[in-house]
Amino acid sequence: MTRPTDTEPPNEQAHHGTTHARKRKFKDTYDPSKEDFPDDPWYALDHDRITTTVRNMCDNLIIPLQRHESVDQGIKDLVKALQAAKQLPRIKNLRLASLGEQGKGKSSLINAVLDRKLLGASGGSVAETAFATTVLYKEGADDHTRRSDVKIQFWDAEETGVRIKEQIDRWTAVYPGSTSDQLQDSGEDDAASDTSDHETPIKDDPDNLQGRKVASKTLQRGAATAKDFFGVIFNTKEDETAKRWLDEILHSPSFRNSDFYQVCHERARKRLLEISSQADTHTSLSEHKDISDKDLTRVRILIKQIWPFVKSVTIATGHVLLRNGLSFIDLPGYGDTSQLRETVINDFRRKADCEIVVAPFSRLQTSTVQERYLGRSIRRNGANKTFLVMNRSDELLNENDVGEMISQMKEEPFLSLTARLTYIESINDDDDQDEDEIKNSLDQIMKEATIAYIERETRLVQTQMAQKGVKVFAVSALSYLLLTNRLWRQVPVLTAEESGIPAFRQFLYSLPAESNHRSYRDHIFHALPAARKRATTVLDKHIEDKGYARMRKDLEIQIPVLEEQLRGLGARQIEMLVAKLWCQSGLEAATSGIRLLARQEWIHARIHHSGFAKMLRENGIPVDGKFCGRNLNDDILGTLKGYIKQWHNKMQPRAEQLSRRLYRPVQDLFTGIERSINRTSAHPALKRDAIEALTDASDETRTAYDIMALELGKSLRENYLWFTTEIDIYCPIAREMNPVYNQALGVVGGRGSYDRQRNKILESILPNAENPDTELFCPLIKNLEMQLMSRQKDVWKVPCDTFITEAIAQLNDFSHIAEQLLMDDAYATEQHKEARKELTRLLVDFDKRLKDLQDHFTHPAEHPPGKKAKRKDGGEELALFYPMGIDLPSLLEE
Repeated sequence: MTRPTDTEPPNEQAHHGTTHARKRKFKDTYDPSKEDFPDDPWYALDHDRITTTVRNMCDNLIIPLQRHESVDQGIKDLVKALQAAKQLPRIKNLRLASLGEQGKGKSSLINAVLDRKLLGASGGSVAETAFATTVLYKEGADDHTRRSDVKIQFWDAEETGVRIKEQIDRWTAVYPGSTSDQLQDSGEDDAASDTSDHETPIKDDPDNLQGRKVASKTLQRGAATAKDFFGVIFNTKEDETAKRWLDEILHSPSFRNSDFYQVCHERARKRLLEISSQADTHTSLSEHKDISDKDLTRVRILIKQIWPFVKSVTIATGHVLLRNGLSFIDLPGYGDTSQLRETVINDFRRKADCEIVVAPFSRLQTSTVQERYLGRSIRRNGANKTFLVMNRSDELLNENDVGEMISQMKEEPFLSLTARLTYIESINDDDDQDEDEIKNSLDQIMKEATIAYIERETRLVQTQMAQKGVKVFAVSALSYLLLTNRLWRQVPVLTAEESGIPAFRQFLYSLPAESNHRSYRDHIFHALPAARKRATTVLDKHIEDKGYARMRKDLEIQIPVLEEQLRGLGARQIEMLVAKLWCQSGLEAATSGIRLLARQEWIHARIHHSGFAKMLRENGIPVDGKFCGRNLNDDILGTLKGYIKQWHNKMQPRAEQLSRRLYRPVQDLFTGIERSINRTSAHPALKRDAIEALTDASDETRTAYDIMALELGKSLRENYLWFTTEIDIYCPIAREMNPVYNQALGVVGGRGSYDRQRNKILESILPNAENPDTELFCPLIKNLEMQLMSRQKDVWKVPCDTFITEAIAQLNDFSHIAEQLLMDDAYATEQHKEARKELTRLLVDFDKRLKDLQDHFTHPAEHPPGKKAKRKDGGEELALFYPMGIDLPSLLEE
């Protein structure tokens, strides 16, 4: 493929472009507006015109009827229903988290997909400077806007305190201070040091008594980050006195025993107040409205300058992808040594609907880190919601080794390419050969070889990932960005299409499409007809008999009684159905399992003594060093996970029982009402209208029941994952074990201290067989059971309460309609007759438009979208009001 060239103005009438046409045009830049939407029913619809038509057809009823509202309550209710129905459902937001190693193109990938540099580098060489950034749609924004709203969320005082302690630990891991401190195991010894990093000696310092001790690059980066962290808090770039004081205290032999934490925490509090004052905010949130892309760069620089205080950033802007329901969460890279930040990252991941795992193409198949994180994503979201994006595909080959690499491929086109390359090399020294021609031939071989090699390697990875059910994409974000930048000089090997970005963008379009099409369809086929049925209570009035009257009176009494019964039933059923985690034999087996784990794994042969002490200081999860990747909390969980899985399996049918038991009384009441209506001697037309209204209420309640059943199952799964995932310091076992580890660190040092630490942990969390009644410092197994059950009860209560509220609302609504169907004094008045006459006339046009709308959903090709609705500069749609008498087919075909 060749790189597309802009030779004519972009087609402003093309509906299927991903951005609106720009006024300026530049040669040799890729134009993404010429891309088509995927072949999907959602994008076959003309959303703007559907929105306008629904609004107008409702307003054409609402406006004339509002002057008759005082005549009949039914008219007032009809107007209210139409007011709600004229608003189409909000586009459902699908959150897509992007994660991967630092500096491997996560941010560049999002920039390329959105054709804007919204995100900068995620921290350079210092991992801690990274923060989570969410990019989402700004309501009403133009697709081609270059302006955004930015929100900066700061850490609160408590979180800042934890962050300060973390940075003190990072600093003292390299600069431990006094001799007495060194007698404590402050880190791993030489035998346990991180062999994955090249070790370099720390420079001798008169105040550093361990100047000759080696430290890994990871530890050194951590110390450098800590110093930068403190420098921001004390504003050392602008305060030379503060800079000298900080250097002195950090290298003081008594640093560990100083009051630095208290001083730093107080200074951080004041510094945050200064920042808040400068940002004109007195909360933990700083907002910046309508920022241009040029100024956005300055905002990013400002954020990096105050990074110790920044928790997350949100950018709201316009783009077709964002407008159609996609949002991006750009997460810090793997290997962040801040455990608190890791908890924030995991919290964002839990909120995400899908995950993109971005990996460098060249290292993918040999990276154990990528394999571990990809496995976590699959477990958390499922393979169908985990996408592997192999970035930097253009770097698979380079000119220096292209010949050697393709010569190893005994297949076409590599055999032919190798032959061509060999021939060119053979004539390269011939003075009669044209140097430019040789160079062009080499460039062409390089291009063909790169594309072929990308395709080959992609197929291999796709075959590997197909077993896991994960979709794979090969992209080069940098190549694409160069091709869309009017100032680019370098000529990428790949074209925009070959970069993989347009194909990946096509896939992203499809992610939110199904759910949004379904919600729009439900609105057109259910919400609008339901509002239309309200007209029945105005046009058709009936005389009730004693049986119908008795049914209504009984229902008024039954509804509040049923609500009280359902609330009590739900609470009792949840309490009864949430099973205990442990039986006596299981409790004993779990206790034995943890003891066996400690004897077999928490020993010198598996974890060196100094490494174990380091793990205790770091909440059981070492942030660096030889044992980075180990997790004491996950070790403990490993002995318990099988029991939690059995509990989950036991609870699954109970979730179904809970939903059925709540639904049955409601279903019985609907059945009883229908039986009562049929038994009355009322006019058949009254029975018909009442049964129809009852059926609508029953159907809506059934939908609420289905949602409740689904949410009960989902929340059970979510709770199971919460208690079987130990990846950060806020996970269940980590929270419980933190004070236990601190207590174990307090045991007397010297020979046998490893055994004493291990025994201290076990006696703090496990019952003593000889003295089972002894009070434990942290009864871990029992605490987990209580937390698991309590959390399950809480998460089950939400969908149950939602269902009860909806069911009672539907019953009350039917009761209201049942009364409005009856003849009253106002019916015979002239004003009521006039209202009925006007409503009858208006409904003819409403019904016609509704049918045409439904036809548009059933056969969208019969109603081509035409050109996009014009927008104002601010992104607002032009307010169009179509007079009565214009039908939808002609409207859609204009």
